[in-house]
Amino acid sequence: NVGFLLVDGVIHGGKLFGDAKPSRQWEFRDDERHVTVWSAKNPAELSSDIRFAPCVHGIRLTWNLTVSNVTVRGTGAHGANGVGRNMHISNCTFKEIGGSWLPGHPVPNTRYGNGVECWAGSSHILVDHCKFSDIYDVAFTMQGPNPACSWENIHMRNCEIKHCTQAFEVWAMKCKKGIGFKNCSFTQNRCIDTGYSWGYIVRPNKMVAAPLLLYAMETDVCDILVKDNTFINNRLYLIYKSGGLGCLPDGYRVEENQIVGSTDKPI
Repeated sequence: NVGFLLVDGVIHGGKLFGDAKPSRQWEFRDDERHVTVWSAKNPAELSSDIRFAPCVHGIRLTWNLTVSNVTVRGTGAHGANGVGRNMHISNCTFKEIGGSWLPGHPVPNTRYGNGVECWAGSSHILVDHCKFSDIYDVAFTMQGPNPACSWENIHMRNCEIKHCTQAFEVWAMKCKKGIGFKNCSFTQNRCIDTGYSWGYIVRPNKMVAAPLLLYAMETDVCDILVKDNTFINNRLYLIYKSGGLGCLPDGYRVEENQIVGSTDKPI
């Protein structure tokens, strides 16, 4: 379940499904045993370094854990994910992540891959002074369909996010009354070239390329602060909310952020 190829330092995410046959340079498909890559010539004539990103998770969130000065690079799955409590992730680098097929998703051939994913039930987590780049989906997310578990005291701050499809995501499904996001924040982060990513190029739904992503907010508790961040050169817009923008959920506060446009398009 390969997420992408890295060829001479360039990501190629052309993963094919079903009856589709590779027909362009570096397109690929795989099964449980093999990866088949299309090439016009012997790959050794076209490249000096070819790497595959397998579906292997980087860091498993757990209880009472400090992670610092670690680099997670080259996985088709998540950089870090799970249910974490009393965790501190600092001065880490998450780069070249995602693109693997997501088993069990109701939409066939859905791909995935986040930098740090805090699942329902996570609490007291701080992610700070980390770097995120070239991620298929989002740098940091709080999500899950568990109706009885909240996200509490989870904060991301002073991080740099570059060339990811999204920067900060929240979604909660079928939460019971009083279950949701409690004292969570995304503050003082620097988000650069959101949407100008390899993930944007290959994903079916390109409308989700926004720094702030809200999905399925089925909760009556949404204490989330987005403040003092800098958003530089967003591809589309600042916020994407599934079902149409309309009104943001009560308690989702976007305050005192700086949005910087640019005429210089990234490569």
